[in-house]
Amino acid sequence: MNIILLSGGSGKRLWPLSNDIRSKQFIKIFKTADGYESMVQRVYRQIKEVDADASVTIATSKTQVSSIHNQLDNSVGVCVEPCRRDTFPAIALATAYLHDVKGVGLDEAVVVCPVDPYVNNDYFAALRTLSELAGQGNANLSLMGIEPTYPSEKYGYIIPQSADAVSPVKTFKEKPDAATAEKYIAQGALWNGGVFAYKLRYVLDKAHELIDFTDYKDLFNKYETLKKISFDYAVVENESQIQVMRFAGQWKDMGTWNTLTEAMEEPSIGKAILNDTCEGEYMYLFTADGFEGKMTQCDEGDLQWVEREFLNALPKWEGDQIFLDLLWQNAPFFLLTLRYHGDTLVEAILNGEKIR
Repeated sequence: MNIILLSGGSGKRLWPLSNDIRSKQFIKIFKTADGYESMVQRVYRQIKEVDADASVTIATSKTQVSSIHNQLDNSVGVCVEPCRRDTFPAIALATAYLHDVKGVGLDEAVVVCPVDPYVNNDYFAALRTLSELAGQGNANLSLMGIEPTYPSEKYGYIIPQSADAVSPVKTFKEKPDAATAEKYIAQGALWNGGVFAYKLRYVLDKAHELIDFTDYKDLFNKYETLKKISFDYAVVENESQIQVMRFAGQWKDMGTWNTLTEAMEEPSIGKAILNDTCEGEYMYLFTADGFEGKMTQCDEGDLQWVEREFLNALPKWEGDQIFLDLLWQNAPFFLLTLRYHGDTLVEAILNGEKIR
């Protein structure tokens, strides 16, 4: 199986945990028997468990290359985007890289997948089946649609022509409101998880139709001049020969705080002391490994100063859940206090500095 993992984004929905310098896919937050692993390590491990011979190429920005090499073995291919130009240029460049650098044949199937799904191994077994479907040539594009578990407003929808395991696609729908999502699901709609497969020749031909280039090196050199456009707009919405394969296993998009924290087995990473003894206040002291910190006590609702200078991180919350950026780069710990009036957050203080 030839698989391209898209890893160019910085995960802005998870800011400040994820940012341009340290993207979410490289933060080690998933517990293993030996410690912790990152999203990219988890996905790469799962691919190899399902298909030991899989050829994995990561399409990424130049700021992420060192992180990839530090976390994965040298067998993984890396296709570097000189700058960000959205998914169609990224996939076109990666496809040319597979053909011209890695020697993948024009009639071989290629699977494209985001780098950050939280899934079990059956997901990657399904990707292998999707690759086989693409190789059969019954459609120019073969998509994997996720069986929805609720009427989500966060994902686009694929509406198939039938309820078969593999069906021609009837239409696509943009992210709807909840009521519209319920109507789509009633029609048998599937979540669009951004996973698809094709014969290499197909996307390479599409790239030559839309971009004037000769080979991978030429495309790389012209990359900064390319128009920013998504693969959906450039290719998918203009393709009539397209099919979708259903997937009913576990699938979570690790792009939101609620799904990220649901996947974490522990409420903190590294040494942490949690203290909520003060009525209406929640205090969190996060320390780097090896540092023995102590929680200060609150005095009439006022938080005592903690020793270190202000850390370049802010908390992010969604609903009643509190999600914190565990940044160990600039200081060994930070202390966050959240003050509530009833269920309403009225004040947030990070290391003595008011941030809300």
